[in-house]
Amino acid sequence: KFKSETYANNSYSYISKKVHGEIMHDKLWEPLCLKAIGVSSEFLIAKYHRKGWLPFYYPETLLMAIQNKNQSIPKTIFSYPKLSTISNLTSLILNQINKSKNITVIKDSIKSFRRINSKRYSIKTQLGSDLETRYIIWAGKLEKLLQTKGYEENISKMQRSDHYIMFLIIDEKYLLKYFSLLFLVDQDTFIYRIQNQSICAGEDSSKVKLSIEISSEYIRKLEDEYKKI
Repeated sequence: KFKSETYANNSYSYISKKVHGEIMHDKLWEPLCLKAIGVSSEFLIAKYHRKGWLPFYYPETLLMAIQNKNQSIPKTIFSYPKLSTISNLTSLILNQINKSKNITVIKDSIKSFRRINSKRYSIKTQLGSDLETRYIIWAGKLEKLLQTKGYEENISKMQRSDHYIMFLIIDEKYLLKYFSLLFLVDQDTFIYRIQNQSICAGEDSSKVKLSIEISSEYIRKLEDEYKKI
């Protein structure tokens, strides 16, 4: 699929209906997309389906599941900081970067950059520094990148998906079932994803840490519907 122009140039909705069938797409994946990113899967390019936590199952895989046959797909192993959190891991990496003799941290922003030749770039910063490098990896906002090339900011205006994340600590006895991760397709709740951080971190405690993810766009749509009533 990674070499397919059809996969690269069409929406998740189009490809999913072809692969999963319209009933499965309309009942499962379209509602999940709406809850996760607040827009229809018609506006999501298929190759970016993981942005909306949306799957792609091959027809053979679906058929084996329907026939209740054992799946030949190997389990995906996810990594999570043991007895810790992702934020602590980020802080640890930042400390290592600041201590490294091989990394220079420059507290400045890029004003412009240009290609000198096939192997080098020239970079000018806002504070007047001139730098040269073989590679550039841009991790900032798209607007800022376009501004360095002389484009107006409104050229890159696009629809974004913003989210709320709630962090809770509850007593273990209130969990009806142990889980590491839950996706909620049900349209009666605005929550689309719950992660049990305690299980992922391998913690053994009577208190359970949960992170609950909500699409603010989905909440706004619910508010608009209630206003009509």
